[in-house]
Amino acid sequence: MKMDRELPDIDKLPSLLEVSKVSTLLDEIISIGGANPDIFRNDIASAMVDVIFAQGYRPDKQFDTTVESRILNWICEAWPKGDLEFADAASTVLCNLQTIPVVDEVSKLLNRELREEAKLFLNEVLDEYRDR
Repeated sequence: MKMDRELPDIDKLPSLLEVSKVSTLLDEIISIGGANPDIFRNDIASAMVDVIFAQGYRPDKQFDTTVESRILNWICEAWPKGDLEFADAASTVLCNLQTIPVVDEVSKLLNRELREEAKLFLNEVLDEYRDR
C-alpha cells in the first residue's frame, strides 16, 4: 500500500526547531500514523522523539494542548500492541508532555501492563511527573 504522506525526515529539518514547529510536526506525525495503519507504531513513536529532541531543552515552552491530547490518546491505544522499543520511545514522549494530565492515563497503563520491562518505562514517566 502506497502512503500519501510519509513521516517527517528528521535529517532534513533544521537542527533546532521552535516549539510551534515541533507542535505542528507532532500533529502531522499523529495524523499520518492514524491514517496509515501500515506505518509501524515504533516508527511513529521514534519520529515523535526525534522531533521533540530537535527543540532542545526548553522547559518553559509547551506544545499545543490539543496535540498533546492526541499524542496521549494515540499512545494509550497503541501501548498494548507495542513492543519494548515502542514502550521506550512512547515513555520518552510522555515525559515531554506538559499541558495535560498524563499521570492518570499512565497509571491505567501501568495497572494493565504485564511486562516487567514495560512497567519500568511507565514508572519512569510517573517519577518524572512526581519530580515536577
